[in-house]
Amino acid sequence: MRDYIGEYVDVNDADGQRLVWRRRKPSQTDYRDATEPHDRGAVLVAAVFDAFLQIYKRRTRDLLRLATGGTEILAAGAIPADLVNRLAQEASKVARHILDICIRALDYCPPVDMTFGEYLRALITADTDLVPVDEHRYRTAFIAAFRDRGIYPGDAKHMSPDSLVWEPPTAPLRDIRRVLERMSIEWDLNIDRLNAELLSQRNAKLFWQWLHDDREVSDKEVAALGLVRLDRPGPYRLGSHLGELSRIAVQSVRPARRADPGGVIHWDVVIELTQTFTPAEQPRVRFRGGCTLIINFGSALVRYVVRKRVGNALRFAEQMAFGGAGEVANNYFTADAIGSEPFAALHGMYG
Repeated sequence: MRDYIGEYVDVNDADGQRLVWRRRKPSQTDYRDATEPHDRGAVLVAAVFDAFLQIYKRRTRDLLRLATGGTEILAAGAIPADLVNRLAQEASKVARHILDICIRALDYCPPVDMTFGEYLRALITADTDLVPVDEHRYRTAFIAAFRDRGIYPGDAKHMSPDSLVWEPPTAPLRDIRRVLERMSIEWDLNIDRLNAELLSQRNAKLFWQWLHDDREVSDKEVAALGLVRLDRPGPYRLGSHLGELSRIAVQSVRPARRADPGGVIHWDVVIELTQTFTPAEQPRVRFRGGCTLIINFGSALVRYVVRKRVGNALRFAEQMAFGGAGEVANNYFTADAIGSEPFAALHGMYG
């Protein structure tokens, strides 16, 4: 996973022949040229590491100015121990911030078919939510690092922080407070895993019932989520393909508490919904749509709807062209596998 950060090269100089590690220069073609899954993962790791380096250099520039009389050029030889300690402290702080941002962004991702460009939007949105004033330019560092590796969000107008933040929903589920008040979501990391799962299942059932009550939620609001409300699985046309569309599934309902730099707690509820289309001519293919709802618990305001429409014919065609019915799909859907998704079952047994 470190291949795109740097590599060892043979050097033959006055010290003899030896292996020297050198940082690899980012290229706009890195993402395009990485076709294997692990290579793509390495590109993502390298982009995040590039952002770390940019932020670390900004945060330590004042230390270098003090240590070098303003030149920012260190003299040859060992640097003072006090400077080593301060630089290490800054590196640790930046690494912790980067890790927090990357983990926090997972709540802002679509529940299916996520791209690296969408993950960048999730990073920028998550950080903007918690730290509105980007004093140390973390967000511009992430954007520059992803851009330098050729990673772009397909639906953003500009590569600027304001443009990459997810937009608020057009139909924001105005009566959602009614179902939130019936849920049990006032739990945190101190709860044991079994009770957390049982509460999540209960909350998912309540939300599913509320979402399918047309007196509570309009068809327009459901359509704005990129989903189709059905009482039971039924026939559906996606582009030129006929098949069956499942009912909406509520995959998870979870609280998300976050403390901003001032110590203020922000409390959201994150709900993930999915729906599956199965083409009649290839019944082992599964095409999924869905959305992630991020809801402020206090105001019951749906702040973001991060969606991938189940009725997106272009995305379905891209999946089929990639291998939706061929070798790739067979890794996930085979008749003789354990369950309906053997790859997921494999990871469940050995992961």
